[in-house]
Amino acid sequence: METEVKKTTGPRDVFSHLLSIIFLYVSVIGFGILLFGIIDVYFPDVLSDTYGWYAKSALRWPLALLVVIFPLYLWFTSYLERDLEKNPEKRALKIRKWLLYFTLFVATLVIVGDLVSVIFSFLNGELTLRFVLKVLTVLALALSVFVYYGWNVRKDVAASHDPRMKLFVRAVSALGFTAIIFGFVVAGLPQTARDRQFDDRRVSDLEQIQNQVASFWQTKRRLPNSLDELRDEVLAVIPPRDPETQPK
Repeated sequence: METEVKKTTGPRDVFSHLLSIIFLYVSVIGFGILLFGIIDVYFPDVLSDTYGWYAKSALRWPLALLVVIFPLYLWFTSYLERDLEKNPEKRALKIRKWLLYFTLFVATLVIVGDLVSVIFSFLNGELTLRFVLKVLTVLALALSVFVYYGWNVRKDVAASHDPRMKLFVRAVSALGFTAIIFGFVVAGLPQTARDRQFDDRRVSDLEQIQNQVASFWQTKRRLPNSLDELRDEVLAVIPPRDPETQPK
């Protein structure tokens, strides 16, 4: 059996399994960050720096990541399943078994750690709705990984051939794409994000003008008649202009 596996496997199989697992980990982390960010938007912590608009802007990176990585993960998983159907002996491939068991090991640790965190927070009186939702998010992600890869370890048939597992995979995939779409809705349109950047720039410029006016008053004991009076080539003081209507 081992000889047959060596004859039918090569670098392509090794890197395909590695890429599939890497895409899995990146996707899970991306979904975790995305869902945590959505929870922060709807259940904000006023003591956190990510309150308000900044919580929405934090969704862009996980969204950009998932739009590319998650479909690639699904494609690689589907490709590997088709390959295993044609070459059943590849199920004994060592790197496949190592990666599957390592993934189950990590998922188990995450689930146990998640439950410990819930109990500790409950005893500490910190079991808020915001915290519970984040704990459930981690638990759902870890359980999804554990169920699918645990099934792959125990069974010798592709998930697409088992009605229950096929339904499970489709449901998880649909939830994943739903989360991505909802993330775009929460994060807002690109034009809205650009308008926000202009507003942030204007706020920063107004603070700069305030400092320049205060410095002008301390020096000349009067207020400037216009912004042009604040200009000082020697001290390199140039009053800012509106970034959208007067960029220069």
